[in-house]
Amino acid sequence: MEAGIGHNPNYTWRSTWSSQNLIKLGYRLKIGDESQIDIWTSPQIRSLPTLKTSTPPSPNTEELSVKDLLNQDMVSWNTAILPFLFVKDNW
Repeated sequence: MEAGIGHNPNYTWRSTWSSQNLIKLGYRLKIGDESQIDIWTSPQIRSLPTLKTSTPPSPNTEELSVKDLLNQDMVSWNTAILPFLFVKDNW
């Protein structure tokens, strides 16, 4: 999603690149085990222009992934930790 159009792109890449705004609005991530998705750099918040959290990470939270935000059941959010990680005004 960060790639540019490049020099002399082929038809397939030009078509894919030109539709990236639509893809960003509706694409879904395949989560897997949730440990590979960085909460600070992955696009996931639709209400923000960059789709990324605007709360800066603190030194002890830089390596957090989505897995760290879930309860042990891996089905529900760990709502006890979320307010300490993200500033609500930045949502």
